[in-house]
Amino acid sequence: MEDMNTENNSLFKNIDNFLFEQVSTLKKSLSVEKMTDTVRSFPEEKQILLNQVSNIALLLLPFLILLIFFLFSMIKSSELNDQKEIHNVMSLVKTNQGKLNKLTNVLVTRTIIEDKRFFVDDLNKILERRDFPVRKISVDNYDDGQRGATLKVIRAEIKFESIANNSLKTLLSQLQVKYKAKVLDLAINKDTKESRLSGSLNIEFLSKAF
Repeated sequence: MEDMNTENNSLFKNIDNFLFEQVSTLKKSLSVEKMTDTVRSFPEEKQILLNQVSNIALLLLPFLILLIFFLFSMIKSSELNDQKEIHNVMSLVKTNQGKLNKLTNVLVTRTIIEDKRFFVDDLNKILERRDFPVRKISVDNYDDGQRGATLKVIRAEIKFESIANNSLKTLLSQLQVKYKAKVLDLAINKDTKESRLSGSLNIEFLSKAF
């Protein structure tokens, strides 16, 4: 605090010295001498009035300069605050964008599903790599009508017939891993003689809309 007061006193002292120097220089100029001679030719009352006005002007000049200096500092401070606010907003946008990208990777399939045919072909290729009997499943009630600017919600019913327990596990795991699908409901009928499962499941997942 003491250093700040010393700095302020030094600043005001420099301003005062500058003003006194300018006044001294002004008094020595030829134009001021001519003006002084002209004023001396005025009546005494006018000379007194002019003298009082000039003294008041000299007294107010430092305050005027300080006011200008204060306003200039306020403007610069406001500009600095605006820049900080813009920087904070940009940082917030960048942070939220990162969070959104992470959330998208968790909730949205990386495969862009164009239509039902594309989904069926893509699903069959994935299941065939894991020795799943794709001829025993079918996709019905496909719907991707709920769309946003960048994402769409896909719903479908997958029916399966006479598959093994491990095959059903494979189907469910690939739907969740590959498509981030949520199983809305699952209906299973078990053939105890053949140890085979038949039924259907409804799924819902998100895909990019383009």
